[in-house]
Amino acid sequence: MPEDAVLKRYRLTPQVILDLIELRDELDLSVNLGSAIPAHVKVLCSLHYLASGSFQTTVGMSGRIAQSIFSSVLGKFLDVMLKRAGQYISFPKDTSITDIG
Repeated sequence: MPEDAVLKRYRLTPQVILDLIELRDELDLSVNLGSAIPAHVKVLCSLHYLASGSFQTTVGMSGRIAQSIFSSVLGKFLDVMLKRAGQYISFPKDTSITDIG
């Protein structure tokens, strides 16, 4: 998939997505039903869900995951991301941007 298509679909660069997939050990600690799902599928489905605002059923189907299992996968993914938010989320340091005069 071309980089611009990846950016449009997931709202992240391919390198950041690969970095997130490297968190597979943390992502595989989820519910036993979700442990057979490869880390890249968990990450891509979770990112697609967040980027698209679609329904869990629709996104789960694209990754061939039942909605109930995807719900568990998404919850675990969000827990892992919250712990690492500082690594992946940054805000502008230029205060002139925030001043609305």
